[in-house]
Amino acid sequence: MDFYTGRLLRIDLTDGRAAVEPLNEAWLRLYVGGKGLLLRYLFQELRPGTAPLDPESPLLPVTGPFAGTAAPTCSRLAVGRKSPATGLLLDSYVGGSSAPELKFAGYDVLVLQGRSPEPSVVVIRDDTLTIGPGRGYWGMTTSELESALRAHVDPRARVLSVGPAGANLLPTACLSTD
Repeated sequence: MDFYTGRLLRIDLTDGRAAVEPLNEAWLRLYVGGKGLLLRYLFQELRPGTAPLDPESPLLPVTGPFAGTAAPTCSRLAVGRKSPATGLLLDSYVGGSSAPELKFAGYDVLVLQGRSPEPSVVVIRDDTLTIGPGRGYWGMTTSELESALRAHVDPRARVLSVGPAGANLLPTACLSTD
């Protein structure tokens, strides 16, 4: 448990609620690494028969035990959900600073669910979470969005986003990170 924060952040975009939960400690021993933990939580969170783009279909960014350490190639963020392209469980990975920053904020797992009534921006700053309006960012490319968020939120902000492909629900859309 020494390499984990031990906390999961659950965000429901439909009603803007968030809750912090403890990680299942037994799973930390059984499902090592970001991928193992990701798939175990995804299996728990995803109800059978849920369509990939249904608001109840979760998106899970998960850090590994060595995210934010000096261990080489270990600071990738594992991301999983039910694939809109295939309907199967999907795990993918992004580099950059997302995994270490999520860990530094105190979380190993995010469970994102729901559908906001309007475009929104989720800001996690240490143990503070805000969900704000994102209409002004709608339609921007990921690089434009990163620049705009750094200008409006924090010049040192780290950004994990979807661009126009994700906004238009294309099944091959992906996440981008600074």
